[in-house]
Amino acid sequence: MIKKMIISVLVVIGMAISGMAFADEATITDQQQKVRPPRPFHNEDTTGNQQGFQPLRRPHKDNAGKLLGRYLHDNMLAEAISEMTGEAIETVMEKLKEQHPRALLEAYEIDPETFRSVMDGKTITLAEKAAGCGIITEEQAAEIVEKIQSHAAEHENSDTDM
Repeated sequence: MIKKMIISVLVVIGMAISGMAFADEATITDQQQKVRPPRPFHNEDTTGNQQGFQPLRRPHKDNAGKLLGRYLHDNMLAEAISEMTGEAIETVMEKLKEQHPRALLEAYEIDPETFRSVMDGKTITLAEKAAGCGIITEEQAAEIVEKIQSHAAEHENSDTDM
């Protein structure tokens, strides 16, 4: 059961990373970005304090796997931006509380393709670590790696077709 949940979390993280990396920036106007508030960074207080952005509602006990996936994703996101910019990870986390990740990538002038590659590498490393400690099997880790690589290859091919 735990292995299936971890696999689900890793797949969700991969999909979230891919969705952010592959989002067509040309379809979102500046006006739309101003109207849509940034998603709150999920390392914030869950007690109902309304300082800045709305904190997460207290997660339902059945959503622990989703919460784990969100924490993993947010921490990997902040770590990747920190590594790419040299900015302290705490500073990046604070900025992610105030800005949407896409806006932060633009502010730091981070190439979306480079960012996607870094996040793919982090997801692969996470899958390998999960397999190494027995949370998932080697086959499951290999499947995750294969999906990431095939998705990257498909994206690369779609770029060359244009």
